[in-house]
Amino acid sequence: CTWSQNHDRRGEPLSPREKVLSVSIGLLVTCTLIEVGFRFVMPQSGGFNNRVAEYPSNHRDYFDVLREGPDGPVYGVPMNTNVGTGGRTGTPLRPHAPVRILGLGDSQGQGQGVRFQDTAYEQLSARLDDAGIFARTRNVAVRGYDLDEIVDRYALETSGSESFDVVLYTFVLDDFGLESATANDVSPNETLMATLSATWKFFAHIKAQWDLSQRTTDAYLKSFEGPNRALKTQQLVALNQEVKADGGQLVIAVMPLFYSFDTYPFETIHTVMSEICETHKLHCLDLLEPLRAHPASSLWVHPIDHHPNEVAHGILAERLATYLLTNKVFGPTVVKKITPLEHMSVH
Repeated sequence: CTWSQNHDRRGEPLSPREKVLSVSIGLLVTCTLIEVGFRFVMPQSGGFNNRVAEYPSNHRDYFDVLREGPDGPVYGVPMNTNVGTGGRTGTPLRPHAPVRILGLGDSQGQGQGVRFQDTAYEQLSARLDDAGIFARTRNVAVRGYDLDEIVDRYALETSGSESFDVVLYTFVLDDFGLESATANDVSPNETLMATLSATWKFFAHIKAQWDLSQRTTDAYLKSFEGPNRALKTQQLVALNQEVKADGGQLVIAVMPLFYSFDTYPFETIHTVMSEICETHKLHCLDLLEPLRAHPASSLWVHPIDHHPNEVAHGILAERLATYLLTNKVFGPTVVKKITPLEHMSVH
């Protein structure tokens, strides 16, 4: 700039070569500043469903300090899931109530990142007790379960003499199975460039996240089409028949993915599930509408973990209690007192 000003003071215009040089120097300085800036603000890679119930911060003041990590405290809640073949145990809210409900599902039903007494399956026992139904839930939901494992788990839980009045299945949208298209592939050239340039890494990160989101959305939608839809529908129908043969009622609670509900891309799946349930006379409860009344981020366990938090579990418990009471799915052995439904407390 000083060199240019000296030329201006002499009244001598810049030559074409000098103009190119001046612009090139300016661009080089700008690019250098951008590169330095991106090295400070580059987002870290990570998913939206943490694989473990451990978190780097406690922004909602809900978690305990689990341990001290190399970068500071590690937060979370105690989760006793190492029992037999998995599930969730803790101190029941209604310890004297008989186990008459079986709770199936994956980490959403299990309650990842949520205290045992705040989970929907446990809250349900208190709401039912207030309404005159003396029953509580055995939570056998396990991380990673899909419909295949759900069917097997029900068979295991009823392989002895035990039976249940109600079998609850917290259904998530990947339970029909997903294709491997959701893998986030990165080419060697992208890896090399990302190592050399934070700017390249930033824009590659944004593109990779967008591509992964698109592939994931497509994989979810395709899993509810064609032969896979027919196969998984038959599995649900067969499970329902087994539960009925054992004297119980299967209730499927369809959980949305906690994306932005304003641009929610999975409504088609909820429509498909509604059609399946209506056609085959399955008890289904769709949680999309009651949950989308809230910002999706307000229902997350943590910004790096989009599993439902205790607020979402409370909404699920309330809706389940209302559904079970309205449809009178319990046998007479668990009814403590007769109360008109309009006076029952399920809030």
